[in-house]
Parts: sequence; C-alpha cells; structure tokens
Amino acid sequence: MANPTFNLTANAERKAFALYVDVSESGTPDWEVQGYGTEDASIAFSPDTTSLIDILGIQHNQVNSLTRAISITPNTIRPVENFGMLNELLHEYTRRNQLTKLSTFKVLLVYWYAETGTTTPVAIADLYPTCTVIPQSLGGTSTVDFPYDMNLGGDVQYGTATRSTQGDVTFTPET
Repeated sequence: MANPTFNLTANAERKAFALYVDVSESGTPDWEVQGYGTEDASIAFSPDTTSLIDILGIQHNQVNSLTRAISITPNTIRPVENFGMLNELLHEYTRRNQLTKLSTFKVLLVYWYAETGTTTPVAIADLYPTCTVIPQSLGGTSTVDFPYDMNLGGDVQYGTATRSTQGDVTFTPET
C-alpha cells in the first residue's frame, strides 16, 4: 500500500479519527461508530519501556510494547438507531455475567484524515480482532450512564476503509 497522505486543508477535526465496534454476533461485521455524546476520547498507548545506563555511562532507552486502551466516558444508554447496539450487548453480557463475551469484540480504527494514493480515496484503517470492552458502572444523575473502557488486542490487520452514502463502513485488509 502507498504511504498515506494527510488529506487536510486545516487541522483535522476529531471526527476524522473514528472508532467502530463490530456489534454483530454473526460472521458479517456490523460496524457501529463509538463516541456519541462523548466530548473527549483518546487512545492511551501506555508504553512499556526499558532504560539502562551501560558501563560507559551512556543511557539506552527502548520501547518494548504499546498497550492501546481508550475510555468512553460519558456513555449514555440510548436507542439502537442512535448508536446504541453496543450498549445493548454490554448490558446483556454484564446482566447475565457472561464475562468471556466482553473479550470477543472486533474494533476498527479509521483515520479518515489520511488517504492512500489510489485513484479512489479511501482511508487507512487498523482492525484489532480481539478486544475487551469493559463497562465501568451503570447509573447516573439525570440519564442512565454506562461508561466503558476498551483494550485493543490481537494481531492487527492493516488495511483501508470506505464509507457508503448511508454511513456504512467497509474494511479491506492489505494484501
């Protein structure tokens, strides 16, 4: 794949970096965008680093791994047509104590601000096949809030994403 080009005329708006969760329980992905009503959500990389000073007094630093995680707070219970399908799944899994299902989600990161150099612009995207989505609480003051944390995991599949006029997202892995 060609190196992506940032497709910007000004600073990238936050909506140009989108996170989708596969909310289907079948083999065909149904990508639901996350972050409805959330003002701030960033992926924390939580680097594992090693640092040592050798016998010559020279410091050496190494990044061993990055553990990617994100918190979606607030997250309010809402209708399915308003990006609420993940809420329904999480509610059912926690209510029935089906904890293993909390570690079976596929998550798609789409960098809508970065396009490949193809004739039909498509965004670069990363698919994390085994992610955990962990609700933190249920309740709130004026609305029923259901914030959750997400840990991205599995062997990342790199590729591209396109959007239909209906907003549906399609992921195509690199070959």
